Amino acid sequence: RSQSTMKFFLNSVPVSRSGVRITREATRMMSTYSTSSTMPERAYSQYLVRGENSLLGIKLIPPTFRRVKNHGIVVDKKGRFLIEITPQGSTGKMSWEDQIRFGLSPEEVGLVVANIGENEVELLRQPNEYNAPQVDTPDKLLSIKPLYGGRVSFCLDFVKDGIGGQRTHFGADEPVGPLDVDVSPGEVVVVKSLMQFSIPLLSGWHSTTTLACDYALRNPGESIGGANNDLF
Repeated sequence: RSQSTMKFFLNSVPVSRSGVRITREATRMMSTYSTSSTMPERAYSQYLVRGENSLLGIKLIPPTFRRVKNHGIVVDKKGRFLIEITPQGSTGKMSWEDQIRFGLSPEEVGLVVANIGENEVELLRQPNEYNAPQVDTPDKLLSIKPLYGGRVSFCLDFVKDGIGGQRTHFGADEPVGPLDVDVSPGEVVVVKSLMQFSIPLLSGWHSTTTLACDYALRNPGESIGGANNDLF
């Protein structure tokens, strides 16, 4: 289609190729990209759940890769599934400076997926795991606890000697935590689905296997990685 035809098509029929209806805002963005022939280089995936006094956000931090053997790549560092809780200030605006963040490894994401909605999951971070060591810096705690009616509580706090509500560092005026968000049953399903979907992405499995299979298709009969699949 020509650029003008593509623009008319997108504005008049807001349906993607996969059959999923798209919003007017997305239509305008796609129309702009089609006419300018410029696609964005980066995207920032996030899902938000607004609680009574706090905002829960989940994001995916992709893995990093390094080159090996000229044109090959391997995973250098696994990605992280980031959980953020931001409190609402007295003015009604979000207090971003008091946000608490907790990054999950692919294995920890698997642990949450296996238990969310049924069993409580608690994960702890020592100070040197999330910040430079400081005097009297407490541990960071993530608690995901099942509630009534299929609801789930996400809570982030700073604890010391088993006691929560600690100041984030020596000399801080007030404690930040605990911050919690009550997630509805429908939102729990979405969060669990996004977590499960993220595991092959965080581990780098999806990216590397896609490249490996593409290479195998372009080079039929060639062994990949020095291995012959007839031997296994």
